[in-house]
Amino acid sequence: MISRLIARNFRCLHNLTVDFGPLTVLIGPQQSGKTTILEALRLAGQSPAADVRPAHLELVLDVERSRGADGAGPLTSEVIRLQPDQIRTSTAVVPSTTLSPTGDNLMSVLETLFNPSPTNAIDLALQAAVRANVGAPCPPDDTIPIEQASEGVMVMSALFALACGDMPEVLLIENPDNGLHPTLLKTAFDLLRAISTGKVGRRRQVIFTTHNPVFLNYAKPEEVSIVRRGERGTVVAPMSTVPDLDALLTGFGIGELWYLLGEQGLLEGRRPGDPRDETSQKKADRS
Repeated sequence: MISRLIARNFRCLHNLTVDFGPLTVLIGPQQSGKTTILEALRLAGQSPAADVRPAHLELVLDVERSRGADGAGPLTSEVIRLQPDQIRTSTAVVPSTTLSPTGDNLMSVLETLFNPSPTNAIDLALQAAVRANVGAPCPPDDTIPIEQASEGVMVMSALFALACGDMPEVLLIENPDNGLHPTLLKTAFDLLRAISTGKVGRRRQVIFTTHNPVFLNYAKPEEVSIVRRGERGTVVAPMSTVPDLDALLTGFGIGELWYLLGEQGLLEGRRPGDPRDETSQKKADRS
């Protein structure tokens, strides 16, 4: 597991230290540096050995090892950006247990994982979560052709493929909630947490971004990091450093507080209903 990233002069990460847990959610405005943090982790994790890692990126690992969970592969995944349109148009089945960064080989991964035992526990859990199977172009009557599946069905299926497939030890995911109906958000968040604890699939560290306050409501404070961009580049603060957070959480969810107060308001200790300093907020957004 990656416990810390230290980045110097990598794009907008001028001098940044970020800590990570088994599950870490990065929140912040556009252009704050969230995706750049994922890219820095990807670049360093693809070459985790200290002698070949980029000099401006340093990873601190809980358990030092040269490459991957089994010593053979990369430590981190590519940055996963699921693209339902690409998933929908890619129906050719080629045996594979590794989901691509866009998910465009989802059909192949599901066929490989589930065909040997179509009623196994993983398949049943998937059906319960999305109320449907995703099938090939000419499926049995109880499956949905992938070209007819909703975006939510495809995204949930892809998350299960990440959980159960052959993936690196650290999953880097950009906005995994995109395309999900609000009723599926808790299921998706619980699945990502279950991956991070090993309750579903092999235990993997999960680091992802979101812009969805409803999705964030299912996070724990210690799982969330607030990303902002200032005059000296990207800065990151743990949600747990928000003043009087416990008191705020008695009446609001984490996502609600984020929506009502914004990143700056959270870190300044404001409360919902306080007059909002628009000048300060605009200055923070510009910086």
